[in-house]
Amino acid sequence: MELNKQISQHNYYLFLWHAVFLALAINFMDMDTIIPAMMLDAGGVLPVIFPFLGGWIITEFGFTKFFVLFMLIIFSSFYFICKIDCQK
Repeated sequence: MELNKQISQHNYYLFLWHAVFLALAINFMDMDTIIPAMMLDAGGVLPVIFPFLGGWIITEFGFTKFFVLFMLIIFSSFYFICKIDCQK
């Protein structure tokens, strides 16, 4: 297999992706660091996972289906907020 510019560029992007993912994984190993503590205080793991999941949904199904899913999540959060306020 010949190494051309396109393959080299693809390998470079994969290397950067791996480096970022590894840096985040190492950072999240220690719960005393600021980023995991902020993420868990901000709503758990969903704010961390949703951008990655959203990117995959956009590339696989298109922006329209992602937007519909996003709006369903937003409206369901309004329902649960109202349900919490009503129980008081």
